[in-house]
Amino acid sequence: MAEITLDGARVTLCALTIPRVGAWVADLDVDSAEAITGRVSLVIDGATWSGTVARGGLVAGSWRGRIVGGAGGLAGTLGAVAQRGSTLGTVLADALLSAGETLSGDAHDLGALANLWHRIAAPASTAVADVARAAGYSWRTLADGSVWLGADAWATYTPAGAVDVIDEQPEAGRLVLAGDTLGIVPGVTLALTGRDAVRVGQVEHRATPSDLRTVVLADGATGLGGVVDAVIRRALRRVDYLAHYPARVVSQSAAGLLDLVPDDVRVPPCSGVPIRYGVPGVTAVVPVGERVTLTYEGGDPSKPVATLWTAGTMTSAAVNGSTRQAARTDDTTADGTLAFSFSSGTPSPGLTTMTITYTPPGGAPQAVGIVLTGAASLVGPSTLTLSGKITGTSVLRA
Repeated sequence: MAEITLDGARVTLCALTIPRVGAWVADLDVDSAEAITGRVSLVIDGATWSGTVARGGLVAGSWRGRIVGGAGGLAGTLGAVAQRGSTLGTVLADALLSAGETLSGDAHDLGALANLWHRIAAPASTAVADVARAAGYSWRTLADGSVWLGADAWATYTPAGAVDVIDEQPEAGRLVLAGDTLGIVPGVTLALTGRDAVRVGQVEHRATPSDLRTVVLADGATGLGGVVDAVIRRALRRVDYLAHYPARVVSQSAAGLLDLVPDDVRVPPCSGVPIRYGVPGVTAVVPVGERVTLTYEGGDPSKPVATLWTAGTMTSAAVNGSTRQAARTDDTTADGTLAFSFSSGTPSPGLTTMTITYTPPGGAPQAVGIVLTGAASLVGPSTLTLSGKITGTSVLRA
């Protein structure tokens, strides 16, 4: 016998699935002629799960629907946000607040820095999963409806009461149990007398007023359908952070970091984004309005980078931090000046000394004298400015 109620109404059929990663769900048939909505409490033999109606309706005089663990906000889409100088805990707290969910008091440490973190517009569950992945944790909703993140300890759990094994499929990592099973949860190591210990990856309670069966799936053995579903969901979740987003430069800091506004509204405007130039030692100053691609190294939302510029212009470029300028073919050059002067009667009567002085750009004057016989004078300007043009191929060096 199993006593099952939903906010006091009798439940005639219950399928409660509790995964190691994700939110628990319960599919119910309830003996109620009234629609059920909002936050509810599911009670099975005194054990309570707090959740929210995800969907449901009246069928043949009773209510049938699905309950999800927590406040039901994990399925809702959160807006794109760029955060700087945060911790993983701050990032998660902001996401849960926006989703109307609560963090479990038993959640593990989330004090790791997330200096540049981009939350792309996506379901709140994606935001939670991204934080969990960055911390190296699992995440799930607990029976009280709170969201838990942490490292599974796989502590040994032995039910206090009797447990019978109704069916066993070792090749599939599947056990069907009856008895004192409501305390079995994912993330523990189930120890039953006379059987090998099992790391619990998922628990399914299937209950009617006359019967309670619990299906335990070993960690990693969620069945073909579950595996396919998990692969698809994770692939779709990661694809946004593996994409390349066209963006517009709105400013550049003295350190060379960019403030960007992506074209895609799912991606937040962001600041302090480093540039990956594709060539070692190169840096550049670019004007406002230039176009660049925003992406995330390793698909990590905390590692935004700008790369792959479109055809445009740049204000300046430097190699290895050098401030020296480089010339291009057909650029003009300033090569200094030549000055001519004459001194009659030196070094002796009847002789004239012509002095030619070359002054290189930014350098000290260099003079040479030529002794001429008789008098001499200059025809034309006494100073010539020298200039030239680059005609050969140059090699840019630091």
